[in-house]
Amino acid sequence: MAFTILKQTIIMLILITVGILCSKTGIIGKNANKDLSKLVLQVVNPVMIFMSYQTDYKPELVRNLLITFVLSVGAILVTAAGAYILIHRKDGREIDIERFSAIYSNCGFMGIPLLHSLFGMEGVFYLTAFITVFNIAVWTHGIILISGERSLNKVIKVFYSPTIISIALGLICFFCRIRIPDVPTKALDFISDLNTPLAMIVSGVTMADTSVLKLLKKPRIYYISALRLIILPLLRLLCVHFNA
Repeated sequence: MAFTILKQTIIMLILITVGILCSKTGIIGKNANKDLSKLVLQVVNPVMIFMSYQTDYKPELVRNLLITFVLSVGAILVTAAGAYILIHRKDGREIDIERFSAIYSNCGFMGIPLLHSLFGMEGVFYLTAFITVFNIAVWTHGIILISGERSLNKVIKVFYSPTIISIALGLICFFCRIRIPDVPTKALDFISDLNTPLAMIVSGVTMADTSVLKLLKKPRIYYISALRLIILPLLRLLCVHFNA
């Protein structure tokens, strides 16, 4: 498994490098990258999520999906609690942004390609549970954390996003055992296959416009990164281990 993850990470890094080169050579500009990002988030990702539900109904899939929902809620709560405890409020620091960065990841954009490559459509199937919980949390608690607004319209907005709509339609088809015909399936599979290369190239173009050296000069970023990538994930793993 470790070797598979390493191999897939290298593949993703190569694709990101392609994106960086496309940016540096002017093949993909900022406006084009924004459009590609929208294509990934509003078309390709939702199609892949929907297609992950185009599978035979099995009781163990339903059971595991429900377990994943519960674990996802627990993961978000544990991460939020850890971020609030470990990132202390202090004048002169953008504490709310730091807490948001520590709690909320880019789970759809980066998570879907990685899980799809490791576990296929079944991995994406279970990831939809976390994406659902994540989107509800980020459009409620996340919005309040960043803006201080408590707008019901922003909360409602999450329920008609392409991602949530694709999950809802996918669940309906899964539980009602509706399978789309062969020709549309092949067409949607082609769109799904665009997910990893497009997402990584867009990431590369975005990174090319970021002053990485400037960021590396900020000591605080190492602490927040350590929380996001090491400490809080370990905390979640411990909670899952003791409740298993």
